[in-house]
Amino acid sequence: MNRNGCVQYMGKVVFISESLIGHEIAVRQTQRGRLVVRFYDLDLGLFDLAAAPPHHAPRLIPLLQLPKRKRATSP
Repeated sequence: MNRNGCVQYMGKVVFISESLIGHEIAVRQTQRGRLVVRFYDLDLGLFDLAAAPPHHAPRLIPLLQLPKRKRATSP
């Protein structure tokens, strides 16, 4: 699992959970094409790769690229 709580499987990125960042999870594909996700002996759920919307992690913007703002002046 990456630092955004996602796993990559067959070229697609699937968000699992931020609470499991740093832990290993098991992913297995069923005969119907769904993904079974497990954490130790706990089933976390099923994911349908064909119907899953794309998940994009938030992109960090370097400070130098942020628009400059006027600073508030105190009276």
